[in-house]
Amino acid sequence: MHPEQVQTLFDKAIDKTYSYAYKYQGPPHKTELYTVSVKENTMKVLLPAASNDINDLNYDTVYINLEENTAKGYCERNFNYCKKGSGISVAASDFIFKTPFNWIDDMPPGTVHGSESVNGRQTLRYEYFKDDTKYTVFIDSYFGLPILVKIGDDTKGIDDNLIIYEYKELAINSVQDKELTPPG
Repeated sequence: MHPEQVQTLFDKAIDKTYSYAYKYQGPPHKTELYTVSVKENTMKVLLPAASNDINDLNYDTVYINLEENTAKGYCERNFNYCKKGSGISVAASDFIFKTPFNWIDDMPPGTVHGSESVNGRQTLRYEYFKDDTKYTVFIDSYFGLPILVKIGDDTKGIDDNLIIYEYKELAINSVQDKELTPPG
């Protein structure tokens, strides 16, 4: 069981969130920023324009059916490598990144270590250990969702030996159905 303060935030997120969007930075492409929108069983991933992989692709946006674990890539922006057209079947697993709700589902009991500001958002700092590895999770104090997760022990104080998942510009209940509808 999570501490009451943490469980209250998680319950709020679960009960009051119907859709969400954010900019994701983390594994597998640590330096790239993906724009992700989720509502019910649909996820849209907008690939970064400067992606290391994008020049090899003929799409810049991926629509994912989370229930069926299927995905199609579309060219929606005017990039030189991209030709507008119908959806291309792609591997959903290549574009499904761990979401803030996935962290809530997977998080074992831990301890609260105060509060901190992360990207201008007030958060609760929550720590736990899993398989002898330290996890530090920064939970947005208003929305109740994790917005930053650091895995490992920061022995140098510069985050260079950590695995980091970051959810920037979190927006709750703002995703419209039409935003998640593929072209065509």
